Amino acid sequence: MKFFKLFESSFLVISIFLTGCTQGATGFTASSSEPYVRQPIVSDAAGSPVQSPPSSPPISGTVQPEGWKEIAPLNLPRYAYSTEVIKNKIYIVGGMDQNGKLASLEEYDTETDRWSTLTPMKTARGYLQTVLLDGKIYAIGGNSNAQSLYTTERYDPAKNQWTELQPMHTSREYFSTAVFDGKIYVMGGADESTVVSSVEVYDPSHNTWEEKSPMPTRRMHFQLLSVGNNIYAIGGYNAEKGYLSSVDMYDPVHDKWVQKAPMPTPRMQFEAIAANGSIYAMGGMNDSGSLSAFEIYNPTSDTWETGKSMNVARHQFQSQLINGKLYAIGGRSDKNKPGNPFLSSVEEYDPLKNTWLTKSPLLTPRSWFQSKVVGGRLFVFGGLSKPAGNGNSEQAMSNSEEYIFS
Repeated sequence: MKFFKLFESSFLVISIFLTGCTQGATGFTASSSEPYVRQPIVSDAAGSPVQSPPSSPPISGTVQPEGWKEIAPLNLPRYAYSTEVIKNKIYIVGGMDQNGKLASLEEYDTETDRWSTLTPMKTARGYLQTVLLDGKIYAIGGNSNAQSLYTTERYDPAKNQWTELQPMHTSREYFSTAVFDGKIYVMGGADESTVVSSVEVYDPSHNTWEEKSPMPTRRMHFQLLSVGNNIYAIGGYNAEKGYLSSVDMYDPVHDKWVQKAPMPTPRMQFEAIAANGSIYAMGGMNDSGSLSAFEIYNPTSDTWETGKSMNVARHQFQSQLINGKLYAIGGRSDKNKPGNPFLSSVEEYDPLKNTWLTKSPLLTPRSWFQSKVVGGRLFVFGGLSKPAGNGNSEQAMSNSEEYIFS
């Protein structure tokens, strides 16, 4: 049996297992010689203002209390999928259910609370990555029929049509992606037998993949974030070194890698967000199990600082940046109650107070799910959980939720 399938199944059985993706930040200004000065988080990695929750008028004289509410469920239960947002619509791509990998594509309209089933991908795939570029969705790599994939396809929402593109040079799953100068960069991950260091860039204007300088450290289940004109590969795992604390910075203009200061805590399947010119890493797992560690990297000074730890150790969770605050949502933890590693816990980080505040929990505990923010509204979809009364069986879910801000 291949190592990675053993590794993957161990997560599902003993609760040790996040894009894949998201990004995070505290409001500190780091310096190698001066302490942090707390400030609000006012911009994301691209320098865009962070999203604020909408102010909704009361309905029939009542005010919806802050917390989660159920919304229309997915048409198909799934986990290990990918998501993209175009205007007010959220696209759910591929993933897995109890029967295997999915080619399914669904569209959620945040204004009408309705799902539409769209044209499926040409290849069923889980553990894939998607990229939104020029209004089109690119589905890249992943796994299908127990094989890692080279294939790439592109969805055009205007035509409801998928087009097969040139395949990558290296098949991969558990990898990460970034966009720079109108091109898609794909890095790391694993095939059926090993973790890879391969880097490739896709040029949509020519439908070509070009191999670039490989990463100094082979890694999977890591975070890839852009700050300025550089791309940072952080943490992850490989068989030789185990859980990684290393940080490699890639300069896409000169196709050059530089090793940077390592994270204080080695980890994989963690969340990280780039904002205010810094990178904020939280949670994850290593040899000690699920983690609550929260650390902040300053690319300018190439230094890490230890922030306030989360209240709940977690991996396989989601993070979001809304209205200048960070949210850690759900996941799983080996420190949770015996027999049920799935978390409903939600925490909010306030950079001005340097505190994590416990918020209203999810209605359904879940991991391996995705979250999205649209117009300041926070949504979660599907994922993996252990339904009550279902013994030890873990199942893909279809139920979805929205967080109502007060």
